[in-house]
Amino acid sequence: MAKPITTIQKRQMTEEEKRTEALAKLKAAVGDSEEAVRELLEFIEQLHESGLLEAANALLKAREDVAKIVVGQLNQKPVTTMINHAFAIAALAASLDPEKTAKLLEHIAAGALEAYEQNSAETKKNRVV
Repeated sequence: MAKPITTIQKRQMTEEEKRTEALAKLKAAVGDSEEAVRELLEFIEQLHESGLLEAANALLKAREDVAKIVVGQLNQKPVTTMINHAFAIAALAASLDPEKTAKLLEHIAAGALEAYEQNSAETKKNRVV
C-alpha cells in the first residue's frame, strides 16, 4: 500500500527558467501586436532623428535640478498671484449660471460688433469730408 502524501512542494523555477518564460511571453506579445510595435519603433526613431529623444533623456537625468528650478519659479510672487487669480476665476465660473453667462456673452459680442460698425461708419464719414 502507498504512503499518503502529507506535504505538497511547489516547484520553484530557476532564474534561467524565469527568463526563458518571460522571453517567450514577450515574443508572443510582440507577435500579437506586430503593427503596433513597428509604429512604436518608427516613433522612437523619429524622436531620435529630431533630437527630442536625447533632450528627453537629458531632462530625465537632470530631473532633480529641473524640479528645483521649476519649484523656485513657482514660488515667486507674480506666479503665485497668477495661480491664485486662476483659482478665483475658476471658482467664480463654477458659481455662475451657464445660461445667464451665455446670454451675457451674446449681448457683449453684439454690443462690440455694433460699436465696431459705428466706429467704421464714423471713420468713413471723416475720410469723405
